[in-house]
Amino acid sequence: MLRNPTRLLRRHWLEETLTDVSAELDRLERNATVWAEEGFQARVEALDVLETDVLDRIDEIARSDGETEVLQELRWRAYVLRRTLEEANRQLIEKLRESIRSGQGRGEELERRLRAYTGDDADDSLAEEGGYSALDALIGGLFMTAPVPAETRLRTPEMVCYQPTPGRIILDLCRTVHFAAGDAFCDLGSGLGQVAILVHLLTSVKARGVEYESAYCTYARACAGDLGLMEVEFVEGDALESDLSGGTVFYMYTPFTGAVLETVLRRLEAVARFRAIRVLTYGPCTLAVRHEAWLANEQGSRLDAMHLAVFRSVRS
Repeated sequence: MLRNPTRLLRRHWLEETLTDVSAELDRLERNATVWAEEGFQARVEALDVLETDVLDRIDEIARSDGETEVLQELRWRAYVLRRTLEEANRQLIEKLRESIRSGQGRGEELERRLRAYTGDDADDSLAEEGGYSALDALIGGLFMTAPVPAETRLRTPEMVCYQPTPGRIILDLCRTVHFAAGDAFCDLGSGLGQVAILVHLLTSVKARGVEYESAYCTYARACAGDLGLMEVEFVEGDALESDLSGGTVFYMYTPFTGAVLETVLRRLEAVARFRAIRVLTYGPCTLAVRHEAWLANEQGSRLDAMHLAVFRSVRS
């Protein structure tokens, strides 16, 4: 009697997939790197593999061939491993938060830990890909301890929806910009506050965020307050109207475009008539800012949308 070739192929695929899934779980469970305290990056990568190469494949088999004891056992192993890895990361993050509250986990010590836990994110390939990594997962864990609130205000067409600055850009900012005594950092369109908070923690500069969305502003204030940061403040307001006179270093991750960006640049130019300022940009707004005659490229920074751009004001 002839066997059904389609059924044989299906059975072969099923057995091969189950073998692969089991082997992947074995590999993850035996990977010593994920169990080390500083193995945050390895755990983030392992969690991603668990979702895409293990649990998604188990669900695919269950949908097509039905639930079995073998699938239930594999799924249980994956769930246990996922909970264990997530708990290890949670404990590491809470330990880091405690060190920040105590005042010890700041400056060079904080940067050392961020890099030790997540690797060196100064890789240009991240910029080409658009760029989020394990560093962003760690920063999110540190500063996003509650669900992101829904927006409560309507944005105008030239206001850009919130998107967090990649962590590698924040580290690049702190490494590139040499803050002096008396400097004041201002993030225009500060969102959930991660840039202002991390810049302050890494450099000790006084930091301020200006945010149009009130729910985001409240969220950022709560995060800074929980960490005991007295020199970080968040102001609910429109960059078209908010007081910018106290800032010396301004950062924008393309919070607005068109006429709104043009008006904000004119306001910053007015501030620069009284004292030298620096303007830092990331994203598409760099392509517009680089044409401003009152700004000069500082330190030969790359003036494209994928890298941090640093400008300084010049007198005409």
